[in-house]
Amino acid sequence: MNAVLVDDDQLNIELLKNLLRKYCPSVHVVGAAESVDEALEVIIKEQPDVIFLDIELHNLTAKDLLNSINLESLQVIIISAFEKYALEMHKYPVTDYLLKPLLIPDLIAAVNKAGKQIEKLKLQELSNAKQSLSQYIALPEKDHMNITNMDEIIRFEAMSNYTKIMTKEDKFVISSKTLKEYEELLPRNKFIRVHNSHIVNNLFVSKT
Repeated sequence: MNAVLVDDDQLNIELLKNLLRKYCPSVHVVGAAESVDEALEVIIKEQPDVIFLDIELHNLTAKDLLNSINLESLQVIIISAFEKYALEMHKYPVTDYLLKPLLIPDLIAAVNKAGKQIEKLKLQELSNAKQSLSQYIALPEKDHMNITNMDEIIRFEAMSNYTKIMTKEDKFVISSKTLKEYEELLPRNKFIRVHNSHIVNNLFVSKT
């Protein structure tokens, strides 16, 4: 996982780099910063998976940074000498809160927790991408296939060994696939076979 280290003390940054290199080889440090403004620049440029963040950063705090960045897919591990900020930091999606001086088992546990969260987010993104792709179907159009959103299709009509497909724009295409083949491809929660010759989109079924 790619990481950015944020601490107003360069010695603390170097110490954390060494600890991560030695005990958490899965972490690749891609940048470091000693202030909120510098951290913003580095995070925007490097797009890390995780940031290791000190609380007090000169005249600002970790809150000033967290309020300025998108935390949706970013893991945040707080490393502070002060326990008093722990409750306040729970208002943010913080992965872990570690106290200085750092204990190696705590650092390893925090990195493992962040790794699991990152993997979970990647799986969710993959699932969302697959779900999005499943909303489309390839329809024949002259000499190419037209990728069409299923919500644009009104109905499928059997024509012997062919299928006539009607779309919202009152356009239609003729496919060499049979209605049965389309029935097996289409999601049952979207399309209903209302007749031997017709499959209709639920969105266009009027209830009387």
